[in-house]
Amino acid sequence: MSDPLVLEAVLSRVPAGWTRLESAVVDRLYSIVTPLVRRRNMRHLCVLYGDHTRLSRTERMEDLLDHFESDLDLHIAANSQDRLFIHAGAVSWKGHTIMIPGRSHTGKTTLVAEFLKSGAAYYSDDFAAVDHAGYLHPYPRDLSIRTESDGCKRVSPEEFRAALAQPRPISLVLLTEYAEDARWRPQPLSHGQGVLRLLENTPSAVMARREGANSTGSIELFGWTEPYMSKQGFRHELCSTRFQQRKLIARTIGDELLLFDEETSTAHCLNGIAGEMWTACDGRISAVAVTEFLRPRWPDIEEEVVWASLSKLATAGLLETTVQENISTGRRQLIRKLGFAAAAVLPIVVTSVLVPPAASAASCGKTGAICGLGQPACCAGYHCALTLLCAPNG
Repeated sequence: MSDPLVLEAVLSRVPAGWTRLESAVVDRLYSIVTPLVRRRNMRHLCVLYGDHTRLSRTERMEDLLDHFESDLDLHIAANSQDRLFIHAGAVSWKGHTIMIPGRSHTGKTTLVAEFLKSGAAYYSDDFAAVDHAGYLHPYPRDLSIRTESDGCKRVSPEEFRAALAQPRPISLVLLTEYAEDARWRPQPLSHGQGVLRLLENTPSAVMARREGANSTGSIELFGWTEPYMSKQGFRHELCSTRFQQRKLIARTIGDELLLFDEETSTAHCLNGIAGEMWTACDGRISAVAVTEFLRPRWPDIEEEVVWASLSKLATAGLLETTVQENISTGRRQLIRKLGFAAAAVLPIVVTSVLVPPAASAASCGKTGAICGLGQPACCAGYHCALTLLCAPNG
């Protein structure tokens, strides 16, 4: 771009602390095309490109700048070498560092704004940056607050007289979303479940294999949790043949086992008994042996109940196909012999989430943003037109 006014507007949307580099090689090239001559009775469109891809085509420069900022944030989140970016708002309030993960339209910006009104210090509204020591760092952006007319307005944190928070360890993860007429009834989650929900809001591109990563790859996925987790290296003898051929990361946090399957981008959290059971299933051991393995802690456990509990692991895709077929038969036998209540005898809990691609962590698109074909959805008050561009309703 050669227009100094446009360049100034673009640079105002670059994250704080940026520095100019004198290099002909860049990771991502942005180009903005604006009309040179304005003529009557003609639409004057501004176009934004990211490398060779058209990202936005709109008459309003403000909409184009919004899309530039969103795409730039995604690029930084997906390619940062020293930060894990989580789609979340974050504040420091009364000595607590609070992270509020969530997708668009869940109310996290509204909640962050209310915290700032109450005197909280500001970390971020859309992306929270965490280093490998578990410290949260500020990534300050203007808050994009939705209005009653389904539009959005940008509000600077300074308008709330909010100070910029200092890097600190995360002390609370708040998983919530707006629901009309709902009552506030918070419930505690285990550490493993909390990490799982954070992964659900983490762009998967950050977990790509990097030069210098360990043999399992994707070590960034769990690296920042190390202060809270006891590191358990991936042990081939714990897994069936199927998993020896796949990229799998295993970590323990408390008595829970976290697993991440790089092939399917799926994360799993297994409670204590589920983790022990999965550990015992090495592809060679029988259900009888698993039963004996568990019996010191659960003396009354029966083999049929083990089959029923193993079915949950199979449903999550954590056992081989041949084992799944046997489990189906075993579970039918269990239901006939002990009834449906037997499946609840062993308190096994397996929770799985699909870690999203980077694009799905993006905030919604406004006028001129590319939509459809795997792009982020249009914001409230907008629709995806036949041109595959977001346009206002009405």
